[in-house]
Amino acid sequence: MPGGKNIHDFTTLFNQHSRRFVDFAATYVGRDAAEDIVMDAFLYYWERHDRLANDTNPPAYILTTVKHKCLNLLRSRKVQMEVKEKLAFQSARALDVRISTLEALDAEEIFSDRVRQALRNAIDSLPARARAIFIMSRIDEKTYREIAEQLSITVKSVEFELTKATRLLRAILKNSSL
Repeated sequence: MPGGKNIHDFTTLFNQHSRRFVDFAATYVGRDAAEDIVMDAFLYYWERHDRLANDTNPPAYILTTVKHKCLNLLRSRKVQMEVKEKLAFQSARALDVRISTLEALDAEEIFSDRVRQALRNAIDSLPARARAIFIMSRIDEKTYREIAEQLSITVKSVEFELTKATRLLRAILKNSSL
């Protein structure tokens, strides 16, 4: 170790400078991180001390190591902060989309679309003759007599088929997920 090559000299160096180095680093990275950085810097110095030039100033070498470790930590924190900001920005944008989508939602329209679709599905599931009579009566607004004449059946048959269709539709719609 320049200026002394034993553990006693290293311990003296540590005792003389570690507190000041921690105080220095703490002004940049906080006390806990500073203590870790200073310990790492002293260990880094100890592992390399026998390869350093004899005129190396140990406190300056260790303080330079502390400085670089603080810079690395601060740069890492900055990157983490930028990533968090990007994620927060993306989350805020996604939240804005949800808000605007929900604000634009017309429950009446969605509900009526669901009802219309369920009714269409229910009508489509009726037997062919009952379906045709129901559509002519309720959608095309034809009279029983017009339906009977068009299908060549009696008015009573039209009434029977409409009653059957209505009863089936009630049962189907009652069991649907509306």
